[in-house]
Order: sequence, then C-alpha cells, then structure tokens
Amino acid sequence: GGRREHLPPAGRGEEDGADCKGKSAECGVNADVEKHLELGKKLLAAGQLADALSQFHAAVDGDPDNYIAYYRRATVFLAMGKSKAALPDLTKVIELKMDFTAARLQRGHLLLKQGKLDEAEDDFKKVLKSNPSDNEEKEAQSQLMKSDEMQRLRSQALDAFESADYMAAISFLDKILEVCVWDAELRELRAECFIQEGEPRKAISDLKAASKLKNDNTEAFYKISTLYYQLGDHELSLSEVRECLKLDQDHKRCFAHYKQVKKLNKLIESAEELIRDGRYTDATSKYESVMKTEPNVVEYTIRSKERICHCFSKDEKPVEAIRICSEVLQMEPDNVNALKDRAEAYLIEEMYDEACFSCFGVVTLNRQQVVLSQLLAPEGGSGQGRQRLKMARWLPASGQTAGDLRWAGCLGRRRGGSDPSRSSLKRLQGLKLWITSGPGGAMCYRWRWQWLLWLRWWLLRCSGYPDRCDAPVVATAMLRMKSRLRCWGL
Repeated sequence: GGRREHLPPAGRGEEDGADCKGKSAECGVNADVEKHLELGKKLLAAGQLADALSQFHAAVDGDPDNYIAYYRRATVFLAMGKSKAALPDLTKVIELKMDFTAARLQRGHLLLKQGKLDEAEDDFKKVLKSNPSDNEEKEAQSQLMKSDEMQRLRSQALDAFESADYMAAISFLDKILEVCVWDAELRELRAECFIQEGEPRKAISDLKAASKLKNDNTEAFYKISTLYYQLGDHELSLSEVRECLKLDQDHKRCFAHYKQVKKLNKLIESAEELIRDGRYTDATSKYESVMKTEPNVVEYTIRSKERICHCFSKDEKPVEAIRICSEVLQMEPDNVNALKDRAEAYLIEEMYDEACFSCFGVVTLNRQQVVLSQLLAPEGGSGQGRQRLKMARWLPASGQTAGDLRWAGCLGRRRGGSDPSRSSLKRLQGLKLWITSGPGGAMCYRWRWQWLLWLRWWLLRCSGYPDRCDAPVVATAMLRMKSRLRCWGL
C-alpha cells in the first residue's frame, strides 16, 4: 500500500542487536555488515530512506541470518509506505528469532489491515504468551479485541449481502474497511453492493483500489471498464480494458469488450473530427452509426442525438434540429447544449417567443450553479404546458413558476443575496403582464423592455465580477441579443 505505516518500536530486538556487538562469531555478523547496519541506522534517523535502504540491503546480502538487518530494512519499508515489502522481512525476523515481540506485533498490525484476521489474531495471542513489556501487552490486547470485532462485522456483512440487503452490507463494510484498509476482497464486495444500489462511481472507486491491492486483478479492470462504458465514458472504458489485456492478452471477456469499445470510440472520434471540419451531414451519419453500434446503453443515444441536434442547428436545418433537440430534452430536461441548439433553430425559423422560452438561465447562489430550464410546450403552441419546476430553497413563493423566477432574476440578485422584496416582484409581474398583452404588433416593444431588464441584470451580475459570467451565462446573453436584433430588423 502507498500509506506511510506507523514505525515499529525498537523493543528488545534492538537490545539484542546491541548484544550482538562484539559477538560477531556467535551472531554471524562480520565487520562489513556491522558497518552497513550502523550507517543505515544513521541515515534512517536523518530521514534519508533510500540511502538507508541500500545499506540494509547490503547488510542482508552480507549476512542472510541476521534478523536485525531484516528488521531494520522492514522499518525503512514501512517508513516509505511499502507495507507489502515489509511483511516478508518481518516474517523472516520471526523465523530467525521467535521471541522478537516487536516484529510479531508489527506483523499483526499489517495482517489486520490486509483483512487477514485469523493470522493477525494468532500473532497477537503469541505476543501475549511471550512475556511482553507492559506497552506491548496493552497493544496486543487492544488489537486482539479489534480483530474480534472485525470478525463479527464481516460475518454480518456477508449475511446481509446474501440476503440482498445491500445498504446494510455497505454499512458493515464501511466500518470494517476503516480498519482493514488493504482488504481487496472486501472492497470488491462493497463495489458489488454499490452496483446493485445504482451507484457505479462509488463502485469504480473501490474497484480501482482493489486493482492496486491485488496483483494481476484482471476482473477488477474488466468491471471498471464496463462501468465506465455504461456511464457513457468510452475513453476511460477503453483505457481500463487495455490494462486488463496488459495483464492477460487471452482474457476472453476483456478482449470482446475491447473490440466493442474501440469500434465505438473510433466512430465518435471520427464524428467529432467531421464537426470540427464543418461537415455536419457526414457527422450526423456517424452519430447515427454510433446509436446502431450501441443501442442498449441510453447514454450513447442521448449523447449522439445531442450532437446530431447540434449538427442540424449548425447546418441550418431548423425543423430537424427542433425535433431531435426536443427528443433529447424529453430524456434530459436540463441538457444545456440541446436547449441552446434548439433555441438557435427557433431563431432561424424566426420563432422568437419559442427561442426565448427555450433558452435557459444559470443562477449562482452560495457558489452553486443550478440550471433552470423553462420549456413552454413550443411544439404544441398553446402555451398551456408551462412546466412548474421545484427550484432551490430561495424560490420566492410556492406558487411562482419558472418563468416568474427568470423574470425575478432580472432584478439583479447578487451571489448569496436576499430574495427580491414582495413589492419589487409584484411590480415586475405587473410590468410583465403589461408588455406581454396587446396586439402582435407590440412584440418588438416587449423585446425592448425585456432587453432593458436583462441589461440591468447583466450589469449587476457581471460588472466587476468576471467569474459570474461563465459559459452558460455568456451563451444565454448571445442568444438573447440575437433575438432582439432580429426582432428590430438589424
């Protein structure tokens, strides 16, 4: 693991090492080995871990039966966060000197973190039987109780998983993994629970940890790749499945999945290249092929239709753009790109009301952005399909619609500011009623009044606060400006 481990105390093992000085023949330590041990100890104290490790490597090579050399090398490995490398050295120390309690206690700690509970308990029990110091005895008893608790939680987690009670299993596994942080199997089990609960990104996080904790974990890489694929992230899916094939070129499922992802990725990259070149008809054909290649994952259907909508809008095919964009918005009502492209298509068709009401606003409050989309059933044309949206906690009144909220935004609310007063909102609604009523010839007057209100909002929002004018806000401004200019015949 990459975590820096608590260093083992010197304990009686270091005293034994001191006793070995002057008894080279008995302990098997020659002068060169002693020199490496002393120099390594000084470098370790100075924090020069790489140089200290080199000295202890030399000491082990010079005397393979010197347990002090293994113990100090394990100490450096732990200081470097290389617990996997430290574990064999601690095991060798215990083989060479059975009563070295400091090494056995430290090995028990590592085994507990790896989730090897039975082996860890065995080490802690042997420490208690070996006449330990008061501190070692207290530590061993504490860790033994912790190991017993982990055994109980593990049994409960497995029972909950078998009963398909995945939330309970996750709760138990959370507690276990706070202690057994390097247990790959438990992380894979929790990942499966997250998958069953519809939380793929949390599952990916656990599987990535498991892929590092267990060598040649092709199954983890395969699952990560398939999860990314289901989320519509074909590039990361391709990257992970390649890691699987690096470990096992003959892995059947990884290879089959690799061919599918590579084909889809190639189509999408080709389509995006065509869009950059302005070849929108060819790009549309490519994205239609994407939907045929992967008809079962809805994310690719949404993203493909979103890009087809964009192509039609850019290619000035408003009827097709409005139709496809509306399909996207039925599946994803807050899709900013589809809203913008559909509004552009309405402008081409000179359907200014629909363009305005298909536009979107971004309200920044407490440093959080909430996309507020307002769809007033433009295809139906009746205007009675106004969608009421449940907005954030700052919605002025329970009866207000998203349209009223958009108008209230023109009042110039600042980030983190208070709600508009009732009187201001009432006057604004009266103004809205006045300019939206009357004969159709008054349309340009309506646009001009809206432009003045929006201009005030823009100045209050953006003047001196460039961070507030993010991409969605700028896109909204450009779209509204186009609408006004066309209405005025400019």
